[in-house]
Amino acid sequence: MSVLLISPPLNSLTHPHASLPVLTAFLRARGVRVVQRDLGIEVMEELFSAAGIAALGGRIRRKAAAEDPERGGKRLREALLMVDVVAEGIEAAKGVMRDREAFYDPERYLHAHRLLARGFDLIEAAHPNLRFNGDALSMRHPATFDSCEAFAADPESHPFHEAIQRRLAELVGSGPFDWIGLSVTYTGQLHFAFALARMAHELFPGVPVVMGGAAISLAEDTLRRFAQRAFALADGFVFGEGEGPLGNLLNLVCDPAQAGGIHKNLMLSPAVRARFALPDDLATIAPVTDLDQLPTPDYGGLDLSRYLTPEPIFFLGNTRTCYYGQCAFCSCGYGHKGRYAIRSMAKIEQDLRTLKERFGARCLFFTDDCLPPKRGREIAEFLHGAGLDFVWSAWLRYEKSFDDDTVAALVRSGLRQVSFGNESGSAQMLETMRKGTDPQRGVETIRRMAAHGVGIDLQNFIGFPGETHEQAQETVRFLVALKTMVTTCAFGAYYVAHGSPVALEPTAFGVSDLRLIDPERLIPSYHYTVDRGPDPAELPDLYKRFAGFIHLNFLTGTFFLELGIGAHTLLYHERYGSAWVCSRLPLLLRRRGQWQSGDRWGDGVRRVLHPDGSLSAFDSHSGVLLRVEQGQGCLAVLEGGADVPDAKVRSDLNLLFREGLVGRERSS
Repeated sequence: MSVLLISPPLNSLTHPHASLPVLTAFLRARGVRVVQRDLGIEVMEELFSAAGIAALGGRIRRKAAAEDPERGGKRLREALLMVDVVAEGIEAAKGVMRDREAFYDPERYLHAHRLLARGFDLIEAAHPNLRFNGDALSMRHPATFDSCEAFAADPESHPFHEAIQRRLAELVGSGPFDWIGLSVTYTGQLHFAFALARMAHELFPGVPVVMGGAAISLAEDTLRRFAQRAFALADGFVFGEGEGPLGNLLNLVCDPAQAGGIHKNLMLSPAVRARFALPDDLATIAPVTDLDQLPTPDYGGLDLSRYLTPEPIFFLGNTRTCYYGQCAFCSCGYGHKGRYAIRSMAKIEQDLRTLKERFGARCLFFTDDCLPPKRGREIAEFLHGAGLDFVWSAWLRYEKSFDDDTVAALVRSGLRQVSFGNESGSAQMLETMRKGTDPQRGVETIRRMAAHGVGIDLQNFIGFPGETHEQAQETVRFLVALKTMVTTCAFGAYYVAHGSPVALEPTAFGVSDLRLIDPERLIPSYHYTVDRGPDPAELPDLYKRFAGFIHLNFLTGTFFLELGIGAHTLLYHERYGSAWVCSRLPLLLRRRGQWQSGDRWGDGVRRVLHPDGSLSAFDSHSGVLLRVEQGQGCLAVLEGGADVPDAKVRSDLNLLFREGLVGRERSS
C-alpha cells in the first residue's frame, strides 16, 4: 500500500508540524510506503523568490490600473513602492535566516525580517482576502462551506495555485497512491486544504482524499451535520487522534471483513464505502491508542533545509491532552476526545536517541499541551546523564515543584525557553476560570526561570465572562511589572471555544443565550451574553485599548519573524540568554526606529500621498514600511523638502516608524 501525506499551506516558515512525522512513522511501521510533503514551505519558497515576487508585482500593477483611486487602492499603491526592492533582496533575506552566523547578527536578522514582512504585505495587496500574522497565513473571513467551495473553484483566489498544481503533478510520478491524507492543523489552513483536495482529485482520479488534524477535529460537528456538503469537498475525515482511525482505514482497504468495523472517529463518504464494499451496518469500533506502541516520529523524506532556520527544529510529544485539564476556557483536549495519556519515559529516551542518531536533532520542542513536572525532571536527568546535546522548549504550568534545584536541572539538560498559560493577573478571575494557579505563584516561577536564563513566553487574554474593567487592568499591570523578564507576551480577547467547559455548561459561568453565529461555519463560533461584567460587544474596543499598550511594553517578540515564541526565539535564547534578549533587542528596535539621518528622509525613502490625505513611505534601505493617517503634516512631510517640519509630527512619525519597524502591528 502507498500513501501520500501532505501539509497544506501554511503551517510555518520555520519548521514542519509534528503531525506529518508522527503519522508517517505509524504508517511505515505497518509496512505502508509513505511520501510526506509540506507543500506550505515548498510553495512559499517558490513565491518568495525574485520571480515569485515579480509575478505578485504584475498582479498588483494590473489591479492598481483597474482601481478607481478615489475609491481605494491604497494598499496597491503602497505595494508598488516595494516590489522591486523586495524582489531584489528576498533571496538574501532567506539566506540570512538559514545562515548559522548571519542569523545571530541582530542587525542583519532585523533587515531580513523586514524584507520578508514586506513580502507578506505584497501577498496581501495582491490577494486582499488573505492575511498574515507573523508567518501564519489565514483568510480574512471564517471558513464556511460556501467560502471553501468558492475558494477551491477559483485559481485566482490565492497565489499558490500554479505552484501546488506543479508539485502535485510531479508527485503523480511518485505513485501510484492508494489514498491521500491532508493534515490540517490550523484553522487558517482550511481553505487551502479544500483547494488542494480539489486539485488532488483532478490529478489523482479515483484516489480518495482524507483529511484530519486539529482543525478538522474542531469542525467535526459541522462536517457531520452537513455530511453531503462535506463529502463534496473530501472523501473522508479523521477526528481526534489519527493513529486509530488510520489503522482502521488500512484494515478496511486491505480486508474489510477482518477490520471488525469502522472507527467511530473515521467518517467515510458513500462513494468510498461503495468502492471498498463496506456495508452500511458495519459495526462502529473505538480502539484506544497506546502511546507506547507508537514509533519515534519519522522525518525521512521532508526537506528540512527549506525552512527559514539555521538548523532544523524537531518535535516530540510525551502526552496527549493536558494533565490538569480543568481550565474553563480551554478546548485543547477536544481533539483528543478528552483522554489523557502519557508515553513511558523508556520510550521517550529511545525517541531522543533516535532523533539524535538518525536526524542529528539538536533543537527540540516538546509538543505537550502542558509538560508534567515529574516528566520534566525525568527528561532532565536522562539528557544530562546520557550527555545528549539538546536545547529544548516546553509548555508548563505554574507549579510549586519548579523550585530552584529543579529549574537548575532543567537548564543543565538544555531547557532554554518556556511558555506559560498565565491568562490573567487577577486571582479572582483565575479562580473563576478554574485555572488552579494564582498570580503570586506565577511571579515566583517567572523570576526563578528568568534567574536561570530561561526565555519566557506568557499567554494572556481579557474578557472572560464576569471580568470587570478593573480586573482586566490587573492583568495589564501584572504583565508590565514583569516586562524585563519576559521575552514574548501574547495578549488576546476571549471567545467561547467550541468544546470548552464554558461551551458545555454555560450557565455555570454566567453565560446565557449561547448560540451559533452561523451553523455552516466549519469551526463553530458563538454569540453569547453574560450575567455580569461588560457586554461581550464591548470587548473588541477594550482589547484594542489594552493591546497597544502591551505591544509597546513588549517589543522584543516582534523582533522575530514569528512575532512571538517559536524556533527563532529558542535559538536566540540559547545563543545570548534571556537577559540579553529582553534588554538588548528592545533597545535595538527603538534605536533602529529613529530616522537614519537626523530628522531627514533618507535617500532611499519612497513616498506616496493618497487621495484621502494619508501617507505611505517605504525605506528601501531598511525595509521599513511607514503609514501616516490623514492629518496635519502629511503633505508637508511629503513635499516640504528633506526636513521633517514639526516637532510633534516628528515625534508621531518616529513612533509610527518604530511600529512599522518591529513587525506587522502598525499604529495609525
